[in-house]
Amino acid sequence: MHVAIRAVAAELVDAVAGQGRCDFTGHFAEVLPIRIFMALVNLPMDDAGHIRKWAACMTRPNPPMPFEEAKQAFYDYLEPVIIARRAAPGEDLISQMVTADMGGRPLSHDESLALCTQVLIAGVDTVVNFLGFVMLFLARNPDARTALSGMDGNGVMAATHELFRRYGLVIIARTVRHDMEFHGVNLKAGELVCIPTQVHGLDERINADPMTVDFARRAGRHSAFGSGPHMCPGQELARAEVAITIEEWLKRIPDFRLAAD
Repeated sequence: MHVAIRAVAAELVDAVAGQGRCDFTGHFAEVLPIRIFMALVNLPMDDAGHIRKWAACMTRPNPPMPFEEAKQAFYDYLEPVIIARRAAPGEDLISQMVTADMGGRPLSHDESLALCTQVLIAGVDTVVNFLGFVMLFLARNPDARTALSGMDGNGVMAATHELFRRYGLVIIARTVRHDMEFHGVNLKAGELVCIPTQVHGLDERINADPMTVDFARRAGRHSAFGSGPHMCPGQELARAEVAITIEEWLKRIPDFRLAAD
């Protein structure tokens, strides 16, 4: 998988390197992780636009399509895919999920729909946005570019841990199942609790000088990928995509800055 990521990253950077400027989000961030992910789940790249639109409607405020309609669109899209992959599984991620042994039983159809929808949302949305934060930081910080350019692959991979700590962007939502009191706060059944994961990594009681990106920071603590049973299963893919992007970009474009506009 690393070889495939590096090949796509190099191709995309080469395409813009000689132009003098680019829209990083449109020319790179919205392309690399989605191309890799669509190959991983063996879905047509032409469908990525629809999937990203539905994902945005389920994760952004004031969506053009209500949450339930976007979820149903995912379910309608995935249902024939799941049925086909269960009948004739391949090596792709969806096939492996819908045929997995869940302690002596397979996933139910409803569980498969929910899980595959969650995986598609994560695969086409989160890394796209995070790459934008990383490149914005690097465009504004030449010393950081120099430091990363002098690192080997292991060093760059370790540095991504600090970038994920500083720019974690996922907000986890949970529905309260029953009335309860939690640390003196009364919570009612049906209420929504939203937890920005970034507040963990930016807590000065946990990480000194938390707003500063420090590649020498040792074991910076954060929850960018969740924790416990909710730890993101795609975190290694995300780390690889970010680290390889940094390596391939800085090889070809070591110095760059934000355009005046």
